[in-house]
Amino acid sequence: MRVQVDNFVVFAAADFDYRELALNWVAHVRARGHANALLLAMDSELVAELSRRGIAHADNSANLAAWNATCLQRHVQAVRTERHVAAAALVTASYDVLLCDVTAVFTADPMPYLLDASRQADVLFQRDDWPADPHKVGLAVNSGFVYYRGSSSRAAEVARLIGAAVERGLIEFYLRWNNIVD
Repeated sequence: MRVQVDNFVVFAAADFDYRELALNWVAHVRARGHANALLLAMDSELVAELSRRGIAHADNSANLAAWNATCLQRHVQAVRTERHVAAAALVTASYDVLLCDVTAVFTADPMPYLLDASRQADVLFQRDDWPADPHKVGLAVNSGFVYYRGSSSRAAEVARLIGAAVERGLIEFYLRWNNIVD
C-alpha cells in the first residue's frame, strides 16, 4: 500500500499489545489531514489486525525476530532499534520521515513548524532533559519524535547518523540517543 505524500511519510511502530495506542495514533494523524501514516507492525497479530482494518502498514515481524540472534533480545529494545533501521531505509530511499512513538498524539499539525525548521536542518530532534542527575545537566534526544529529511542533498549523512546511533545502541541501548552530543 502506497502511503507517501509529497515524498513524506509519518510513521510509528507497534506490536499487538500496543494496538489501541497505534489505532489512536493513526486516527489523530488522519484527523490532522495526513493520509501518509504508516505503522511498522512488529508481530503477525498486529499485521492481521491492521490488514483487517485497512490501515497502511509494513510487516516487520521477521526483521524483529532476527534481533534475537544479537545482544538485543529484549522485545522493547528490538522494537525501538528496528524502527530506526526502518527510518534509515526510508531516508536512503529519499523520503522525508517523521518517526513518532504511538503515544505522540497529534493534537495539532506539526508539519508547518517542521517544514519551516527543516529549511535549516536535515534532522530535527525533540529535546529531553534526561538524565536529571544534579551532577550532570541533562541534554538528551527524545527518539520518539524525530524528523529526518531524506530529500536533502545530505540524506546519506542523515542515514549514517541513524546507523551510528543504532550501532551504538547495540552496546548501550538506553544511552544511544541521550549521548548524541558526544
